[in-house]
Amino acid sequence: MKTPSNDQYDEEENYPPECWVEDNLVVVRDDELLPARCIFTNVPVERRDMVGCTLYYVPLWAYLFLPLGLLPVALVILIIRKPVRITYGLSPEVWWRVFWMRSIGITCMVVGFFGLFVALANDSGAFAAVALVLLLGGIIAAFMSQTNPAVSRYQRSLGRRFGNDEFWLRGFGREFLKQLDEETRD
Repeated sequence: MKTPSNDQYDEEENYPPECWVEDNLVVVRDDELLPARCIFTNVPVERRDMVGCTLYYVPLWAYLFLPLGLLPVALVILIIRKPVRITYGLSPEVWWRVFWMRSIGITCMVVGFFGLFVALANDSGAFAAVALVLLLGGIIAAFMSQTNPAVSRYQRSLGRRFGNDEFWLRGFGREFLKQLDEETRD
């Protein structure tokens, strides 16, 4: 696994990007370290602002088992999912915006959840409607505050070498994609 030192980003020649842009998607391999820029605003970030995550590719046909129930779908997904670990940058402004959106969403969910019980105990239809709107709005806000890129496509490596599989990721800003394309085109 590539773990950068604190001064790895000081010199451009120390970091040759091993990913590339293809049709507004970033193609990466496992344990990819993306350039030290925010993936949304393309602002340079420090090492402490880099976020590591594991993403999973699940083919769409796996969801065909949904009519059988959630347990078979969960088992199929656990068996066939393909993981990819990446490290990407988030600027402090984006991080705080996401933090507040997620905090507000979780607070609305909790208030809405307990508000439903209070509304049912008091037999109040209007209060139940407000609590339900808060609950659903909180769920939507929490999901909208997601910052991880998503895996669109997966291609198994042609060689026998493990870990060379390629993943196409979406969810990057235009400026980041443009600069990454310029860096990797050479």
